[in-house]
Amino acid sequence: DLSFLEDLSDLRALKQLTVLWVNFDKAKLHARLWQQVLPVLRDFVTQGGTIILDSPPEFAWNDLPVKLNNGKGYAADGRLEITYAYNIAPHHPAMRQLSDDDFSLWGSDYYLAHRCFEIPQEGNVRPLLVAGTDRAGLTSSPLMELPCGQGAWIVSTLELVNKLAQEPRCAQLLQQIITAAHAPKNKLAKSVGLCVTPDTLRIMREVGFSGHAAPYQHVLAADVIVIDGQLLPSDASGISTALQQGKTVYLHDLGIEKTRDLLRDLHLPGRAITGVAKAREYDTIRHTNALSDGLSNSYLYWIVNKARVAAWTLAPLHPEPASALIELDGDVPNASPLTRRGAVIIYRLGVGTLVIDNLQWQQPNFDEPERPRRYVRCLLTNLGVPLLKGVDKRMGEEFETEAERRERGHF
Repeated sequence: DLSFLEDLSDLRALKQLTVLWVNFDKAKLHARLWQQVLPVLRDFVTQGGTIILDSPPEFAWNDLPVKLNNGKGYAADGRLEITYAYNIAPHHPAMRQLSDDDFSLWGSDYYLAHRCFEIPQEGNVRPLLVAGTDRAGLTSSPLMELPCGQGAWIVSTLELVNKLAQEPRCAQLLQQIITAAHAPKNKLAKSVGLCVTPDTLRIMREVGFSGHAAPYQHVLAADVIVIDGQLLPSDASGISTALQQGKTVYLHDLGIEKTRDLLRDLHLPGRAITGVAKAREYDTIRHTNALSDGLSNSYLYWIVNKARVAAWTLAPLHPEPASALIELDGDVPNASPLTRRGAVIIYRLGVGTLVIDNLQWQQPNFDEPERPRRYVRCLLTNLGVPLLKGVDKRMGEEFETEAERRERGHF
């Protein structure tokens, strides 16, 4: 059923709905009215509703669970206008069975969107599409989901409504977005148990985690359990019990020995091997599982020691991005590699989910720390970890070596 509301401030009217599409232009929703209805809209989302914001103006950017920033591009006012975008959430109900070809060259002027938002480094955000310029990479999005409470905000800058008459793919995507908004949500966890080192906790604080670390025995009762390899005891019985109870267990940076022991003790398929990378080699995301939705390959491109190399050479990448890899023999039931090299594997064990992530994203020496932060923020969101505004964080410096300038055409 489709209905039109004239007064958004009436929470009783909203309670009859599950999805609300807000087109600021059509609704003539100006800044003062937006501030008046905002508390009602927030309650609607928190209680399980979905609000789709169609091209929200700048006065609304600071009022969402995560602050939105303009995606930098070469159009007027520094906007990023795009004719192509890429589907990085193929398991999300709004994006299923849609290929990258469906997000290219819409209509007579070819534009998909005349603005994108920068993908945040903090808070619960799931980019569904990515776009970007050659230098910044795919760090902007015209379509993002912001889980909040029991519901979600969906932010779109796509030319969906404007191009319905001339682009059939717009109608299909519009229908799927609305259908997805009605679907049951992957709700944020009620409790998160954290047993991690200070370096890991620092990064989690930067992406918006507000809880505290605790001893191993105190975290096993939580819905989502996060444990660093250094603090994982040799006896894995507590992990096994948690998985049997249907919990999600995320084990980080185990190293070869502990990865091998865990695979043996839990009777899991795979072999633990070294995580050392070849020169100029970096990992890539495999979208084999819903936990990969929103993750982009650029999040794993970890540059180190850039300032120390000669100006005519390419910047080096981290020589050991993962403390171990897990090698699987082909397709294995209930085991999904999240990365090509096997740095992250997802195991479905009965009603429980085990994630073994040996990527060393907590390392402090990355030249572009925004990349691993976006990886951590998105993965924690997919695991159901509630995130808020992050603490102050170190930002990367924007500079290129001469070789990179030639490679990218920046003469």
